[in-house]
Amino acid sequence: MSIFGKIRDRLKPEWEKPIDHEKHLSELFKRTPELLRATFANAAIVSRTTSRPTYARVEYLGEHGFHAFIWAQNMEAAAYPRFFNIVRGDSEDEDFRQFKRGQCTSFVAANVEFLARNVYLLTNDIELIDRLALETFSPNPPWIMYPDLGPLTSLNQGEPEYWEMTVWLPFWKSLAPDQRDAYIERRSIDALSYMSAEEWDDWVYATRKNDPEYRQRHGL
Repeated sequence: MSIFGKIRDRLKPEWEKPIDHEKHLSELFKRTPELLRATFANAAIVSRTTSRPTYARVEYLGEHGFHAFIWAQNMEAAAYPRFFNIVRGDSEDEDFRQFKRGQCTSFVAANVEFLARNVYLLTNDIELIDRLALETFSPNPPWIMYPDLGPLTSLNQGEPEYWEMTVWLPFWKSLAPDQRDAYIERRSIDALSYMSAEEWDDWVYATRKNDPEYRQRHGL
């Protein structure tokens, strides 16, 4: 890897960094490499490896000897139970954060970053990937992350800029226009319980000012 690649990787959030596909998977999911390779040795279980979600980060690891997908995403702490219960679903509990559904096996791992959860899933269950792709697991929005900075402060340095560029914007840009509208509408109920309508309008503007549909709607 070039020095520029190393610098770029250091600037990525934990959940988006490239993975050393033996050492890191073992450390992340608290299983030996031998167990993980044996669990995901059968390529025939994975019916397809394409048509994956554009968000979160989902990678097929077949070329690295693991016939499984890894799903990695930063999400609000409140969203993690919903994610976890979808993964568990009608599966059998085999071990801590390990589930089996038919021939398919799933491992879950999580840690904390940006007041939220970095969530990882290692699975050969493509139906589970498809099910999770129907959901929207959001990172903390700007008004939750940095209420003290206010809506009109430019996040152009330090941790706020890092968070905006590597966590928030990839999520926000992955949403379709109607999904962005619905997100703001849904979040307004809670936000207006503790801030004024004027302040909320400022947060909405700060969040949406670069969205083409918002700019057209408001003549910007």
